Amino acid sequence: MMTLLVNQILMCTESERDPVRVLWLEPAHLAARRVAVIRLARDERIPEWEDLEALTAAVDNGVYVIASVDTFAPRASLEEDLTEVERRVRDARYGIIRPLVEDPEQSILYEDLRGPLIKSAAEQSHTSRKNVYHLLGLYWRGGQTPNALVPAYVNSGRSGSRITAGADTTTKRGRPRKPVPGKEHIVGINVNERTRKLLLLGAKEFHEKGGMPPKEAYDATIKTYFACGYEVAADGTLEPIIPAEDDRPSFGQFCYHYGAERDSRRALITRKGHKRFLLENRPVLGTSYHLGPAPGALYQIDSTRADISLRSSLRASRKIGRPIIYVVRDLFSRMIVGFHIALEGPNWLGVRSALQSAFMDKVAFCARFGRVIAAEDWPCLNVLCDEILGDRGPAEILSKNADFLINSFRVRVSNAAPSRPDWKAVIERVFPLYHHAYSWEPGAVHGPRERGEPDHRLDAVHTLSSFTRLFLELTLQFNNCTWLGAYDPDADVLRDEVPLIPRELWNWGIHNRQGALRPVSDPEALRRALMRTVEARITREGIYVPDLGLHYTSPTAEAEDWFVLERGRKRIKLELGMEDLDVSEAYLRLDRGRTVERCELLPRYAPFRGRSRDEVRDERAWERVLARDAERELAQQRVGHLHRRDVIREEQLAEVAADLAETGDKPRIATRAEMALERKHARAEQATTAGSSTAKHRVPTEAADDESIVPAASELDLLRSVGEDE
Repeated sequence: MMTLLVNQILMCTESERDPVRVLWLEPAHLAARRVAVIRLARDERIPEWEDLEALTAAVDNGVYVIASVDTFAPRASLEEDLTEVERRVRDARYGIIRPLVEDPEQSILYEDLRGPLIKSAAEQSHTSRKNVYHLLGLYWRGGQTPNALVPAYVNSGRSGSRITAGADTTTKRGRPRKPVPGKEHIVGINVNERTRKLLLLGAKEFHEKGGMPPKEAYDATIKTYFACGYEVAADGTLEPIIPAEDDRPSFGQFCYHYGAERDSRRALITRKGHKRFLLENRPVLGTSYHLGPAPGALYQIDSTRADISLRSSLRASRKIGRPIIYVVRDLFSRMIVGFHIALEGPNWLGVRSALQSAFMDKVAFCARFGRVIAAEDWPCLNVLCDEILGDRGPAEILSKNADFLINSFRVRVSNAAPSRPDWKAVIERVFPLYHHAYSWEPGAVHGPRERGEPDHRLDAVHTLSSFTRLFLELTLQFNNCTWLGAYDPDADVLRDEVPLIPRELWNWGIHNRQGALRPVSDPEALRRALMRTVEARITREGIYVPDLGLHYTSPTAEAEDWFVLERGRKRIKLELGMEDLDVSEAYLRLDRGRTVERCELLPRYAPFRGRSRDEVRDERAWERVLARDAERELAQQRVGHLHRRDVIREEQLAEVAADLAETGDKPRIATRAEMALERKHARAEQATTAGSSTAKHRVPTEAADDESIVPAASELDLLRSVGEDE
């Protein structure tokens, strides 16, 4: 036979009977044992008695089924989960019925004893007998525990429905206002349906769309929709008159009704726009870890403007501004696998250089900047990734720029949506780390410059080359010495206790999840494919690159006399492959790219050897600036020379006109005798001019007599001498 227990719930299988809770079993010494139960389906307060054997038999026969879950008991709450009010009300209620329910004999369950006990409890607690019955009913139905008396404030009100003012509009509903001295009579108004709609209309117009703070939006709503008239202001304009404080909705009512109807998602999209909402306010519940389950599964690439100014490597006094940083990062290990720093961009050419550093041997890459490392210091050597994620736009890897990666090297390319940098959060988070690391370098930018503050650009000491070396050190430090606090490892990483350091994660992934990375079969072919393509043409001085103003030569060009140009010969245009880091070399593609020949920079450009493309372009731009500045002064000097030429010409024209008018002769060609006369006259004038110039600088030793001065020969004497010579 089934044994019943106190507080068990018996669910009846017959629909006409209610479930009951067992309250108490009479002691075994009684002849006819009974069970006190209470009906749960109805709001019963009075217990009933059932025969123990009959009820036990009903359970054995399946008429009643013992419930496995007590759905009628209150939630099991910890004391700290209850509010102070709930604990105070519970304790006060239990204090009223404590003598009744803690009686070992349970006299309160017997009908003939119940009345006097309840009357006595009500008198001692200064409450009504009805309230005592109510508390006993809560206690019995709720499992006979003190928490059964916790007030159910959560069930108060009408959830999901709005209560509007009824027919009685004179009585103020809701919480009374706090009394203010002198304004005790102000109680406010009830918000009816029309007033509520006007408040919501003003909140959406002025707060959501207009972006006003709630208080200003409330004032604008009262002015626009609740003005009771207009008055003429001092400046002659009509100023709205708002109702008295007792006749208009309060700011609290404005916030209450707008908060009840407000859709946070719609409000934020209305105020900020859909793109900013997705970027700043959307729920962030997922992670991108599944996109990169192994090293090389996904590289993310992005660029930003560095917060530091640089100087020219050719002239220390010249400041050239802030460079562009391109960074490539592995999603799984968070390792920086490549970077590039340039003075222009963002553009596809900078992305190419960054990808070249990501795929190439890192030992050789660091050697370019004079940094010697071991292979294990930067272990991603000569490997291709499976996919690259970049920005959507012509400045990055959109359109046909990256087709060669897909067709030649089987590297998939994808792009994030416009204005969604959160799709590339792994690469976006690394830029602030870099900015903080070099924020103490001279020339660093610490925010907008205020009036009177020194110009950070004038403090710049790093060149493009030195800043690249500095950035290389920061990258090695990040890959080898940074603990990834925000990294979410999977079960395998946690099981193997892998240190959350990029290099350690990379090495662990290579040994345990290799498959996404592929070796570079022909590093030189990949290097040439990622080079910048520049236009060039053949000149007598060599292979000329107009973009840089430099000339190159190659064995094929010299052997085939490309530089010997003759009239009518068509000029040859070429395409050269060049690296951005060093303009000393270029690569000439011959036979439709089947062969590549190395081109050397001509010796006269020795100052540019080892310089980057950006530095050369900056120098050429500076030369053009100097030429423009010099042109202003040279133009003034040329105008002065032109003026003096005009004066000389005008003097001679006047002299010729005067001589012809005096002699009456006409212009004619001189005879041979006259030409000889002119030559002797010119020699005499030149000798006189030379003598006067010499005498001007000679110091006389003794006075010369006037008779020693020989006068210049006259035209008649010259004619005579010419005749004697003939």
